[in-house]
Amino acid sequence: MEKKVCVQHAGEEQVERRNYDRLYPYVKIGKKAVYQKAVEAGGFESLNDLIETATDRIAAEVLG
Repeated sequence: MEKKVCVQHAGEEQVERRNYDRLYPYVKIGKKAVYQKAVEAGGFESLNDLIETATDRIAAEVLG
């Protein structure tokens, strides 16, 4: 059986690979739900937005 690939989707994946680094954070069970509530309460676009914003703030503080 051949695997069908959507051309548009395949193109989007190539763009993502060129423009983004992939991270795989692991958290203890239950923390994701807490973070999701913070996303909603803080007006973030997504869980990724929350994580990236928090990480950027910490990096700026640590690196000066």
